[in-house]
Amino acid sequence: MRLLVFRSAIPFAYLAFGLGLLAISLLAIWLIVRAVRRRPHRRTSFVLPVVLLLAVALTIAANLREDALLDPNPILASPSDLLGTWRDGSALLELRSDSSYRCNVPPNDRALCGTPTEGGRWRRDGDFVVILEGSEHQQVKLRVIRYANVLHLTDEQDDPDMWSGHLGFHR
Repeated sequence: MRLLVFRSAIPFAYLAFGLGLLAISLLAIWLIVRAVRRRPHRRTSFVLPVVLLLAVALTIAANLREDALLDPNPILASPSDLLGTWRDGSALLELRSDSSYRCNVPPNDRALCGTPTEGGRWRRDGDFVVILEGSEHQQVKLRVIRYANVLHLTDEQDDPDMWSGHLGFHR
């Protein structure tokens, strides 16, 4: 169903998307009315409009479901909710209670935490941002989100509309 989810940072893209769904729905209704008025009725003339209406309904349902599953500002009970080992594919990020971290990324792989094997210090910045500061003082910002009741550390963006949709690390 994620294939039907629409996300964009383009101005007025959601308006255009909504108007497109409305236009498809109106076309389907017009085709149904035309098929009902036609004598004799052919069942095949109802197939396309019904498929179009089902596609619009599935797209709307997928987008509503995605919005319900995503919490971009989760409330953490305590800072210890972030401690432990996080996974993003084969990459591992370990956040320790002494504010140190260790990031292990297999060769020829990419992860949000930086270079293939790196350690350093981590800290929270506000309620939803985790900053990883490596040995060469390079910083990586990760955002804490909740998706389907699972905490994730994903790429931090100043504008939520610019988020790639990649969920990143999870436990």
